[in-house]
Amino acid sequence: MLSYHILGTEHSRQRRDPRLKTKLQGIIGGNRIKLVAEEIDVNLADAQQKSVARDLAKAHTPEIPWVPMGMTFKQEEDAGIRNALDHAFKLQRKEINAYAKRANDFRENCWLNHIEQECEKQGISDGTVLIICGYNHRDFLAEKVRRLGIKEIDLDEYPDGLGKRLDKLVMTDL
Repeated sequence: MLSYHILGTEHSRQRRDPRLKTKLQGIIGGNRIKLVAEEIDVNLADAQQKSVARDLAKAHTPEIPWVPMGMTFKQEEDAGIRNALDHAFKLQRKEINAYAKRANDFRENCWLNHIEQECEKQGISDGTVLIICGYNHRDFLAEKVRRLGIKEIDLDEYPDGLGKRLDKLVMTDL
């Protein structure tokens, strides 16, 4: 049976943070990680989607499949969520911890569908799926995973104390 380990972080740390690398090495070493799914900018070419998690998954023996989670700007436009995401992003730039609930619900469900398809494609039916995402998604993703019938879900954050710093979440939707 599958379990999930969901690590909420700041996107700025995903590319090069050496302490994030240490944290992820501990997670990967202490669990039977079968798939790494990471929220990343899928508008970038594959070669530009660099991350600590991707490098660790690739270097692991045996290699752990890594999949990007995200939607292109076009997909967000077609889904009617682009404006809400842009609005939340503008508020975040003003240091308001904004979260476009309806738009992100849609995105998170897409991510979980993508993970499910990738697990089927890779023949993964047991072990742990590691999700790395922006901290604000962590608890909402866990709630959605529970609704899928997954009982074993570990929640994590990096850096430690991030949740306390971001505790006031402002829900937005246009």
